[in-house]
Amino acid sequence: MTPDHTDSRSLRAVVGEGVRRVRTARKGVRQDDVAKVARSYGLNWDYSRVAALERGEKAISAEELALLPDILSIACTRPVKLPDLIDPDVWVQVGARIMPGSDLVKKYAGQAALRVQAAQRAPDEWTRRSAEVMRAWEDRDRLMRLGAIVENSDHFDLHALVGLVTVGLTEERTARRIGERPLVVAYLSRVLWGRPLGEQRDRLVSERVDAGDDPARLRALRGRVTRQLIDEMTAEIGRREAHGDLYAKLTRLVAKWTWQHHRFHGVLAASDPELHQFRVDTDNPAAVDKWLTNTSHREIDDIEHELIDVRDQFRELGLPWPLMPAGFPDLDMRRLAELSEPLGEGEAERIWGRTDDREQQ
Repeated sequence: MTPDHTDSRSLRAVVGEGVRRVRTARKGVRQDDVAKVARSYGLNWDYSRVAALERGEKAISAEELALLPDILSIACTRPVKLPDLIDPDVWVQVGARIMPGSDLVKKYAGQAALRVQAAQRAPDEWTRRSAEVMRAWEDRDRLMRLGAIVENSDHFDLHALVGLVTVGLTEERTARRIGERPLVVAYLSRVLWGRPLGEQRDRLVSERVDAGDDPARLRALRGRVTRQLIDEMTAEIGRREAHGDLYAKLTRLVAKWTWQHHRFHGVLAASDPELHQFRVDTDNPAAVDKWLTNTSHREIDDIEHELIDVRDQFRELGLPWPLMPAGFPDLDMRRLAELSEPLGEGEAERIWGRTDDREQQ
């Protein structure tokens, strides 16, 4: 996928994100703390002004930009420089020009001249999304070969696939490094860690107790963590290339379990007009609900037994068990739910026999 710079962010948005990143990296530093220090420098700031700055809603004057590193250094009790506020992995738009954040960092640090290019004019939303969807054909085929997407699943639809993930500079660079497609990298990042690669990197860096406050040390640590994540992704791609059918079976079962879980937990009874009318007409609607519950348990139980068989195959092959969706049962620790007492044979015939009578009429 060719780089698409129409998702670049303004300089004030990038700086605002940097302010929030620096502030939250030091536990206990509030927006009001930053505002108090700013007022000592003669700026008429309160916490809402800082909040607007962090959201990218506040224009930054030359004076404020010059004072911002000193303000944050005092509020966060650590040295902060202007380059620390620029994410090197985003595209930044300045005027009619666009550049990687890494080049802007070097410029502010006095290390290099800017390498800028004309910013693309953003097409209308429909045209841009249509172009992304057309480019995603080959990405979907690649993800299907890796067993990450199966036919007729939610993300098999190209519009849903494009809408799920965002391809940024981090994904583009990683894709070039490992010879993969950027959208594939973005999708597998969510499969592996439940979040984009850049977010996973920043989360791991923030959890390192040895990170310290030195900007150079933090940049070096970010680089090491990024390389570790790239190694994890490369290994995952290799496993999926070797066992694509097994991963595809797992993906299909997870999608089927999720669909059944939603279908029988209030969705079907509330949205199916025919079923609703039948519940109204029958003299025992509670029995209908009980039948639905029994059916739900049986079908989900069958799927979970298949999932356990797949899990055992993963163990035999020495493959790590992939990240499951939120709310998915722990098949190792959880005893499969026992089926509810089924309806008595006569009771079931009485209830559903009425449906047969109505159909015959």
